[in-house]
Amino acid sequence: METTGTTTASTADFTDKEYKVKFEYPLYYGFRLKYAVEQAVVNTKASRYSYQKVLQDLRGDVEEAFYSYLINKVNLKLQKSLLEEAKNIFDTAKEKFDIELTTMSEFLQVESQLKQVVYQVASSENDLTMAKLTLAQAMDLEGAEGLKDLLNIDTDIMDLEFIEIDISLEDCIDLAFRNRADLKTKEYMVEFNEYGRKIAKSKDQLKVDLTGSYGRSGGAYEAETLNLATDWFLGFKVSKPLGGNTLATSYTKEETSEKHGQSTNTETLSKAVEFGILDNLQSFSEKKTAEIALGKAKEEVKETRDFILKEIKESYLNYKKGLIQVSTNFEKIKYREEELKIAKARAELNEIPFSELMRAHISLTDEKSFYVEAMGSLYQSLAKLNKATAYTLFLDSENLKLANLNQLP
Repeated sequence: METTGTTTASTADFTDKEYKVKFEYPLYYGFRLKYAVEQAVVNTKASRYSYQKVLQDLRGDVEEAFYSYLINKVNLKLQKSLLEEAKNIFDTAKEKFDIELTTMSEFLQVESQLKQVVYQVASSENDLTMAKLTLAQAMDLEGAEGLKDLLNIDTDIMDLEFIEIDISLEDCIDLAFRNRADLKTKEYMVEFNEYGRKIAKSKDQLKVDLTGSYGRSGGAYEAETLNLATDWFLGFKVSKPLGGNTLATSYTKEETSEKHGQSTNTETLSKAVEFGILDNLQSFSEKKTAEIALGKAKEEVKETRDFILKEIKESYLNYKKGLIQVSTNFEKIKYREEELKIAKARAELNEIPFSELMRAHISLTDEKSFYVEAMGSLYQSLAKLNKATAYTLFLDSENLKLANLNQLP
C-alpha cells in the first residue's frame, strides 16, 4: 500500500509505503473443522456409491434389453420355420384342390391358416426390430444398425439353458442389504447429515483465532529519505455465542516502523471486549435445518430398505414362477410333438384334412413360442434378481452360484 499526502500551511507533503503478509489461523473451533473434513470424506464415499448405482442400473437395462432381443430372435426363427411348413402344406392342398380331391371350404381354411402364419412372422419381425432398437438405446448406440458388428447370434430354442439357482429369499435379502449401492449412498448421507448437525452445534462452542501480519513499512516528508523498517502485529481473538448474541474479546500486540514526523518505532498493546446483540440468530435456524436434514436422511434409508425388500421379493418370486412356467411349457411341447407325429401319419393315410395338420404345426409352434417367452421372462427375472442383490451372483461353467462374499468390495 502506498499513500501520498498533501498538507496545509508550511508542512511538507509526505509519502507512506507498506508491504505486509496478513494471516489468520484457527486454533480452536469446537471440532467444527474436524467434522467438516470428515463430512467431506463421507460425501466422497456417498458419491462413489452413487456412481456405482448408475453403472448397475445401466448394466441392468442392457441385460434386460439383450434377453428381450435374444428371445425375439429365437421366436422369429420359430415362426419362419413354421411358415416353410405351412407353405408346403398349402402347396399340397392346392394341388389336391385343383384336381378336385378336396373341398373349397377345406382349401380356404388352409389358406386362412397360412395367412395367419404370415401375419405371425411379420409381427415377430416387428417385435425383433423394436427389441434391437431398445438394446441399441440401452447401449447408447445410434440406431439398431450399430448392433450388426456386435451381435452375431444364431440361437435355437434348444440352446436356451434351463437355469436354476439354489439360494433362499432370505439370503438374497441379506446380500442386498449388505451390498446395494443405493442403500450405501443413503446410509452415508445419514452420516453426512449427522456431521452437519454436529457442525451446527459446535458453532455454540468457544472459538479461538490467531491473527497477525509481518512486513516492512515506512513514511517520510518529501524532503526526507524514506527508509523501510520491520512492521508486525500479533493477536488472539476469542468469541463465544450466548443464545442469539455473541461475546468476543481480543488481545493484540503491534510494532510499527517510524512514520513521517516520528523518530522511533511505535509499540502498542490493545485489549478489547465486544458484545453483539442478536447477531447470532441464524444459529437457531442452522441447527433446526440440520436436524430436519438428518431426519429426512434417516427416513430415506428406511424407504430405500422397503423398496429393496419389495424389489427382491418381486424378482425372486417372479424367478420361481418362471421356473414353474418353463417346466410346464416344456412338457406341453413334448405333448404337441407327439400330437404332430400322429397328425402327420394320419394325413399320409388321408384320415384327416390338411387344415388339421396345419393346426398341429401351429399348435406346436405356439407352445414353443410360449416356452421361449417363459425362458425370456426367466432370464429377465434372474437378471433383475442379480441386480437387486447388487450383482453378488455370478455365472460359471456349471450354473449360477452364490458369489464369494470375501471378494466383494
